[in-house]
Amino acid sequence: MELPDIPEKGDLSDWLNIEGNDLDKFNTMVRDSAVQWTSDLANEWDDTADEYDEWPDYVPLVREEEEPKPFPVVALGTMMEEAVIEFKGYGKQPLSMIAGSALATASLACQGLSDVGRDSQNIGPISLSLLTIAESGERKSSLDKAFSKALRDWEREKADEMKADIKKSIADHSEWEAKRNGLLAAIKENQKKNALRNLPKEQTTDIKDNDE
Repeated sequence: MELPDIPEKGDLSDWLNIEGNDLDKFNTMVRDSAVQWTSDLANEWDDTADEYDEWPDYVPLVREEEEPKPFPVVALGTMMEEAVIEFKGYGKQPLSMIAGSALATASLACQGLSDVGRDSQNIGPISLSLLTIAESGERKSSLDKAFSKALRDWEREKADEMKADIKKSIADHSEWEAKRNGLLAAIKENQKKNALRNLPKEQTTDIKDNDE
């Protein structure tokens, strides 16, 4: 709805400042405008409906689902291909889901051993980010547990081997933290003493009296 007699880029506050205008007049204009708009829309709809005897074919918002192509399991390499195919025989999960879990496990095992250099300035770990979208009941968790079992076993073995080193590291860190806290406390105390030395004598006396 356009407001009459207002300057360019004006708004309701400008219209209300014009003598004779108030909110009651504005509400009346809104109701009249809504009635007119509804009437115009109904007439336009009647004119449009007369042009069509039936609804036209709709245009889908998404493309039709394509027939899935066979997963290129041969690209995984002989060892991983055989593992994926063998697991498919009794796990019954989709081949692509099994391959994704196998790739994720392999990349996790290798990422600390090697980097990938796409060029001289773009070098990073040989790791992958994978996303599997599956419905409940497709046994994705059991699949990941099966393929990552060797990694979890290795982690447990390493944790057992390093218990003594971990214990010593925790003790060393606690000792370092205690020394650090002592140094910080000493620095703060020294700063306080230096600040007192630089104060006038009467202010220093007042501070000492307050501390007592």
